Order: sequence, then structure tokens, then C-alpha cells
Amino acid sequence: MSYDEDINVIKREVAERIGISLMELDAELEEIRSEAPGLISDRLALLLLLERRGISDPELVRKLSSQYAMLKIGELVAGMQGVSVLGRIIRFLRSPRKAVLKFVIEDNSGKAVVIIVGRNVDLFRKIGFDVGDIILIKNAKVMKTFGTFNRIYVDDDSEIHYLEETDLVSYPVGIVPSIPVPLGVREALKIANELIEEGSEIDVKGYLVWVSNLSTLEKAGNRSVKRLIFRIADEVNPEVSLRVVAWGSIAEDILAETTIGDLLLLQGGVLKINEYLSKKTGEQVIEMHLGGLSNFKVIGFKRDRISE
Repeated sequence: MSYDEDINVIKREVAERIGISLMELDAELEEIRSEAPGLISDRLALLLLLERRGISDPELVRKLSSQYAMLKIGELVAGMQGVSVLGRIIRFLRSPRKAVLKFVIEDNSGKAVVIIVGRNVDLFRKIGFDVGDIILIKNAKVMKTFGTFNRIYVDDDSEIHYLEETDLVSYPVGIVPSIPVPLGVREALKIANELIEEGSEIDVKGYLVWVSNLSTLEKAGNRSVKRLIFRIADEVNPEVSLRVVAWGSIAEDILAETTIGDLLLLQGGVLKINEYLSKKTGEQVIEMHLGGLSNFKVIGFKRDRISE
């Protein structure tokens, strides 16, 4: 059942339960959506309508927030069960356990971390999912957020399916955005203030030109965190470089798996202004931060030209 067929079936059921026509239902839903243009989906409007009409129908509520309804990522709420979502895989996350897969998916409403355990781990690898692929997940659970992202838990009761780009004709236009294009260091710095204001995640690539020692910072509650500071240079103009701060396990991985001259792809980073260094130097210092929802890849190596 496609997205449109799915929601239309539920609309008919709601109209019958309330005792109005589909035309009257659509008019009431449009009035509810107008209260917050662009923010209230059909499903949320239906739930609000049922509540305002004083109708308590557990079956309809279940259909509007379960596998009977294809939810957008932005509609997910921790505690939901039996949900179905689809999204494009934009990056994999590092997991200390081979029996657990973690990656980030995105649709046109937001991003979520997917955690796969059990038999679906083998199925995922057998299908050969990769970054850029579209995945359909059915009968999953929504867990508490990690950072700013909801977590979608996929176990043996869940289903995963690979979708071709042509399969998207059954869904609303633009429901799955294209894979984000990595920025060069120079490009990232050029629009840094805009990205900082939006709080946008970005992917940046550049050559590793300097690395600090790994340090440990003490935090409240007798906790500590690893920190690694390094710089990457622009591919075209190596005189332009970006300070990067990696936190936690990814800091240790970068130190262990990279060497000076590597061309790195840094995924899921956030740009920030280092107020201390900006004040100290008298110039704005932009840096990229990598954390638990970030990843990196070595995608090349810069070799100096050897002359005779």
C-alpha cells in the first residue's frame, strides 16, 4: 500500500466514525493545518480532529501511529511502536559491536538514527545497503532521542526493504532528499556563519595537515571525555584550513586510523565559533565539531611531487 492509498483509507474510516463526508473531513483538516502552516501533517491533523470531537478510538489512533501509517521522521515520538518509515541512508555510525548496525537516515522532515539488531543485521548486509540507498523500515520502535535525533530500533519483529528511486513515485514528491554533497574547506568557511545560525550538519572533505595529542577532559559527575584537535586543508587551496575538534570514541579512531596527508571525509559535523580563540586572536575562529553522531572516511592521500 502506498503512502497516499494508506492515508486515504484512514481518512475514510475517520469520516465514517465521525459521521461526515470526505469533503467535509478535508475541509476540517485544512482548517486545522492552517493553524500552523507546513507543520501539521495529515496524520497529526486527524489525531487532533478526533481529540477535538471527543472521540476515543484506540484502533484509529493505533493506525495513525503504527505500521498502518507511513510516518515521516519528523512525526516520530519516543515510545511509538510498530511504525514504518523510509529514508535515505546518509552515513553509517561506528559501533563497538559487530552484531549491531547504526546509521543515519533522512527524509524531507528530518533525520533519525537507525539501530538494527538480530537477523536483520545479516539481511541488511546481504542486500548490500550503502550510503545513498533508500530503506523502508516496517514495524519498528521509536526510542529516546540521541542528541537531536530520534532513534529507530529495528529487531527481529521488524522488516527492512530496499527501494529503487523509481519506487518513490508511489510517495509524495520530495519525501526523500538527495544525498548531501560534501563541502570543501573553503566552501564551508565561506558560508560558515549561515551554517552556524541554522545549526546545520555538514560533511566536509580536506587533507589532514596537523594533529594534536589525544587529551582527556574531566567533566561533571566524575566523567571524562577524549578530545582530539586537528586541521584539514582545502583540496584546491591548501593555505585555507579548518580547525576540527573530535570528541569521544571518534577522536581515538581518527588518531589510530589516519596519517598526515590523508584526504578525509568528515560526516555529520557542526560548525561553531571558538569564542576564546576569537577573542585571543582578534579574528573569528571557526571550528568543526565531531561527536557520537559523526563519522569519517579516508578517501585519498596527497603525495608530494618528486622531482629528479
